[in-house]
Amino acid sequence: MASKSTIETLMDYLKDTLIPTITTANGYNFTVGTISFDHQNPQDLAEGSFPAVFIPKVSELCKDITNGQFQSIANVRFWGCVKKNSTTNLITTETRKLVADIRKCLYADPLQGNRTGYTHVTATDQDEGELVEYSYCIIDVEFSYQALYTSP
Repeated sequence: MASKSTIETLMDYLKDTLIPTITTANGYNFTVGTISFDHQNPQDLAEGSFPAVFIPKVSELCKDITNGQFQSIANVRFWGCVKKNSTTNLITTETRKLVADIRKCLYADPLQGNRTGYTHVTATDQDEGELVEYSYCIIDVEFSYQALYTSP
């Protein structure tokens, strides 16, 4: 079995270790119900699956820093999704809270378990208005790491 690349290891860490720490027991506004690399139709998710966090996109910009070693800036896009429920009609407020939870989680460990040199949220955006059943937010994050060309 081939060993995983640095970016694969980082992405698995984000999905399987970091984002699952977003729970009300850990001081966040929500407990995330769904975490996936694949963006899913919210109408296909069960009631208890919200909020959902999807990590469907990663792109990298690499540059040589020495012979055989490179610096990578990995741009990762997180999509968050909340569903309007019977206890609140303020879906925009709930979406804003999910953005805050994801940011807080990412900055709780800016080195991502020593997988990156830094973490930087570069942009956030969210749906506007209360007339929808589901609301999305997007968080773009930049991670930096160094690796050898001879190792993944």
